[in-house]
Amino acid sequence: MEEIDKSIVEIFVPAIISNLLLEEKITENSSDEEIKREVFSFLDRGQLELMNVAIVIGDEFVKAVENAVCLGQKDVAIALAGICFEQITNEFYHKILLNKYELSNREYSSCMKGISIKDKLTWLYKLTTSRCMEPSIVSDIHKVCSFRNSIVHYKPKVEKVGEWGEDEDNSDEEYDISKLIPLIEKVREIFTEDMDILFSEEKTSKEIFRKIFRKN
Repeated sequence: MEEIDKSIVEIFVPAIISNLLLEEKITENSSDEEIKREVFSFLDRGQLELMNVAIVIGDEFVKAVENAVCLGQKDVAIALAGICFEQITNEFYHKILLNKYELSNREYSSCMKGISIKDKLTWLYKLTTSRCMEPSIVSDIHKVCSFRNSIVHYKPKVEKVGEWGEDEDNSDEEYDISKLIPLIEKVREIFTEDMDILFSEEKTSKEIFRKIFRKN
């Protein structure tokens, strides 16, 4: 229960501080006591239920990929990594399109429907961040997601008995799954950097939270 309480605090308190920064109720130069007072006042006013806080699940998939890599489960690791990239990317755009561009949930769903992972990492990424992702990273992620689709949507090959044993295209077997976790970490690092630029108040709120509420 104590761990659950800690997780809740680490999600909601920085979000409250971010909201207070946007409302100019506090600044990064406010004293510890001023910030604590405003946070508790925010809670007393019952405004928490009006906040939009995204609950992300990307971490669970990263742990699952790590476990599959350790066990040498190539297809499992690739399939989970593909899902992980989709989750991380969708979480990234959900934040940007709803909070920065003020799209509704329906508009967000319409925008993302039918867009490939490659689209999300190329033209949509450039459109929303004014930056370009390194082509080699886009290529590596696209490759993993393609392998993942082949695994998830696997169709048994029907052969005549006399054709058994002939070579098949198993290009995914050549993929080094030890590259998966570093690739995931790199993408998360890129997205975090983008978030710090686009939502500077959130970076400040996390710094304030660590300074005041986690210093002990």
